[in-house]
Amino acid sequence: MGNSWASGSPPLLGETHDPTFVWKIHNFKDLVSRRGVMTAVSAPFYRYGFKWFLAVAPRHREAGSLYTYVSPCLGMVRDTMQSEPEYYVVAVFELSIYNHSNGMYYGYRARSSFSVKHPISEYKCLIPLSELLKSSDFLHDDCCVFAVEILNIDVFSPEKKAIVKATTVQNLFIQKNGFIKKMYSVSMNFLELKPNDLIHSHTFELGGHKWYLGIYPHGDQYSTGYLSLYMYLEALEGDPPLEPRPAVDLVVSIVDQKYGIDHFRKTIGVVVYPGKHRWGFSNFCPLSTLQDQPRGYIVESRCVIQVEMAIVGSSN
Repeated sequence: MGNSWASGSPPLLGETHDPTFVWKIHNFKDLVSRRGVMTAVSAPFYRYGFKWFLAVAPRHREAGSLYTYVSPCLGMVRDTMQSEPEYYVVAVFELSIYNHSNGMYYGYRARSSFSVKHPISEYKCLIPLSELLKSSDFLHDDCCVFAVEILNIDVFSPEKKAIVKATTVQNLFIQKNGFIKKMYSVSMNFLELKPNDLIHSHTFELGGHKWYLGIYPHGDQYSTGYLSLYMYLEALEGDPPLEPRPAVDLVVSIVDQKYGIDHFRKTIGVVVYPGKHRWGFSNFCPLSTLQDQPRGYIVESRCVIQVEMAIVGSSN
């Protein structure tokens, strides 16, 4: 759920707020103006032995609300969690935005449960977008700073031990123009694939990096009744760990081969790849939708998946 504030800035969190992770988004107005970008997702960071990420929705609107909010949420990378259904983590955390004028953080406290089936918290309505865009306090030199402090966690597994890490700071630089773009298609014979098959596309290059698409036609370990799909970045040998990492605007479609107009399309938003990593969807498309013949997603057992990628910035 969001909060009860209709407008204005969120409340002051106070001097005890000590962020676990700080994310500086540069050229924030360019992020807001990008068509189709619903969220921006940071590279993972560590806390209490788990990998987490911060996501920010720059144009979030709750049902029945008259306001468009800038809303962050906290997520946990599935690979750091055990896959047993009874395994989950409950975290208490504070999501905040930085006031450049007084050096303080403003935001809200939240509590959420994280598991392989539900790896992200609900979005927290932080500040109306209209208020943010005209505020020199929260938007300074077109830079907006978001933060999260993970206050404590309860791990419902006897095997996981807490590991405390220092504050992590990341910068996301959104380019104003000169984007590096690519469209890539993968064709597969869907009806001949077995339930546990994993399809790897050919590797292709974009922005000096090597990428490939991984497809689980009948779903991965986190999914039931869905096609799962991920975009992978290969780690280059000798790749310096502190080099700027690509921020990618990623849109994935299953092509309507019959009519060419009703493609099944999803966008992740802008995501940061820290190195060898993947972003994507465990529940990309219901198999019932994919196999619905009138939709034209499978024609003569052939399915075509199309990826639109653009490197829109970088992160350190």
